[in-house]
Amino acid sequence: MKPAKIAILIALTTVAQAEAATKQYVGPRTPLGFVGQFDNQKVFAEFCTGTAKSTEIPGVNYKNEKVSKAAQKLSKIAPLSFYFYSQTLKAYNLGSNKDLTVSIPAEAPNGTTPQAHAFLVQLCGEFRDRATMIDAKLGWVGNLFTLPNEDQKPIDLTLNVWSQFSAKSYNDYIRFSGSLWSAKAQIARAKPAGTVDGISIDAPVDGQTVCETQFVISEYVAKKIAFDGNLPNYLTAYKEFAKKCSAADLYDYYDFRGDSNFKPNSPESNAMIWHASSIGAHCTDRSKSDGKITDADCQFYYQYPFWSRWLAARNGLTTWLMHTKDHDQYFSDTRSMLTMKPLLGSPVGPLNYTLEKADAKSDLLDEFKNSIALYLTQPDIGLNSVSKLKTPEYDFSLVYKRLRDGVNRHTDWYASAYDDGLGVPKISQRTQAYSPFVASSYEMSKSNGFTAPGVTVSSPSDGRKHWMFIFRIKKNRWVNSASVFKGKPINFDLQWFDETSLGTVNLAKSEHAWDRMGTAIETELDSILYLHNLDTSGQVVGNE
Repeated sequence: MKPAKIAILIALTTVAQAEAATKQYVGPRTPLGFVGQFDNQKVFAEFCTGTAKSTEIPGVNYKNEKVSKAAQKLSKIAPLSFYFYSQTLKAYNLGSNKDLTVSIPAEAPNGTTPQAHAFLVQLCGEFRDRATMIDAKLGWVGNLFTLPNEDQKPIDLTLNVWSQFSAKSYNDYIRFSGSLWSAKAQIARAKPAGTVDGISIDAPVDGQTVCETQFVISEYVAKKIAFDGNLPNYLTAYKEFAKKCSAADLYDYYDFRGDSNFKPNSPESNAMIWHASSIGAHCTDRSKSDGKITDADCQFYYQYPFWSRWLAARNGLTTWLMHTKDHDQYFSDTRSMLTMKPLLGSPVGPLNYTLEKADAKSDLLDEFKNSIALYLTQPDIGLNSVSKLKTPEYDFSLVYKRLRDGVNRHTDWYASAYDDGLGVPKISQRTQAYSPFVASSYEMSKSNGFTAPGVTVSSPSDGRKHWMFIFRIKKNRWVNSASVFKGKPINFDLQWFDETSLGTVNLAKSEHAWDRMGTAIETELDSILYLHNLDTSGQVVGNE
């Protein structure tokens, strides 16, 4: 018997009410504090030309050294390693992926390619309301490294470890990383993190810090030493090596996302991307609609694109987490179809929802609805309050189950659909892969399979690997099974959720992923490895 379908409807009563509910929520923290507490136009003008708070097509400020260097790096990338969303290209009059129509300004560095210029125009446009992300992504491109075809050398601890990583060491490193994780898991899982409904929950397996990565590459990979399975000996040697590391390198974890293409939105979740596509498909330009949505909807999105996308992901996550308890079993079964149906008003603010299936209707938890205007302004979307965190009545089981179901449904997303109701083929209706989360593996070997087309993306292949995106995550932003049982406060603006210990489906157990709502933000964008010197099996084929 097939499970019934639930349609998740995100409804707005009025735009005014939506603004009232969301105006205090200003998005995740940035290095400069909260968005709105710095001069966005001033930061924007460093890297882009034009007015940030507008719907005009921005220009690229090639006089800025950071922009100029990014253009030079991006211009060395093979065209096939990029991919841009068609609706975004249309919005900024950039043509199509097959036929970019760009006019490269005279002040651009010599040799600037159409792909590089199109990337930078879209970066300025799609992050105009959060210019610190433009700054951070230009810095991320500044840490874009093509792996050289040479023997691996020991790591200089004063330099970025990935700037010293060799194409010849790639396969050795991912093999070592996978073997080391398995050895750590055997020890960590000797005792469960706790129990829920009488079922033992896996304990978390620790990640690899920046310092430990430096140690592995210097003392093992560079010396052609494979991991022998002796974890105590390894840890003893690492303890001695760690004396040379900085406090930050000892505290921060690395996290990895393989991908077959690079775009300004990388690494945003599908909930962010599909919202942009739905809006863009019905805007004839950045201020006029085709009548299926309003001109105001187009104008709001193109003035506040990042905020719009972020709120779309946040609202989807709210619906997943705050459904009534009578739907728990349905949500926990990843085979049960869930169709996300957004109302594309401006701004995207969830004031009420209905959950519908064939024989029943449900709603959001009463304890959530009663304080929805407050909870929508908070980084935990009310989960800490609903679970009575920091009280004797703390319901860790509720928190665990909702996070478990969320990461399970993300990784096994084949029954998570999307339908904006506006009838555009391949945009309005998608039968699978909706998620407010974006995932990346905290040991590189599990992201390796996504570095070329074929696993999740069917795009042209040149027989080579393309990208490994690297994030740097502070230990206190990692949420796992043990931290939930201990009552760690939840913050969806900043935290990464451990699929491996929270999840229970096979994909969650095997991909060693951490899930992040929306996208990695400024301080988390560390480095990018361009893997084009490797074929899809990881063998060295060039030295670009």
